[in-house]
Amino acid sequence: IDFTKRLTCGDLEKMRKSLIMFFTIRKLWQEVVGEEENDLPLLNLSLQVSKGDILNLNNSDLIACSVITDKDAEKRFLVIDTHQLILVEPDNAPGRLGHGVVQFVAPLQCVDARPDKDN
Repeated sequence: IDFTKRLTCGDLEKMRKSLIMFFTIRKLWQEVVGEEENDLPLLNLSLQVSKGDILNLNNSDLIACSVITDKDAEKRFLVIDTHQLILVEPDNAPGRLGHGVVQFVAPLQCVDARPDKDN
């Protein structure tokens, strides 16, 4: 049964339902009053990195790694931002020393680190 169509079960679901109701009523109130949303989202989406962006890596903490494909191993750098995990390919264009092109981006909240038993 869909979460919105059933009674809550446990404290976590009660809290989740309360938050959904709060934000729904808040949005309705802002629409009625004609007020614009200034506080949400809490994360500034304009500061987030997306695939294809060019980053200056000069003052960044980098982890060198290799991406192994069927043909060969390609050199990449792993950058950990405050909210994102970023995989960067070195940019070999003239005049772009210390820059890289973003190949993969994942929010840190969605990343799960597990130890490798073979390593």
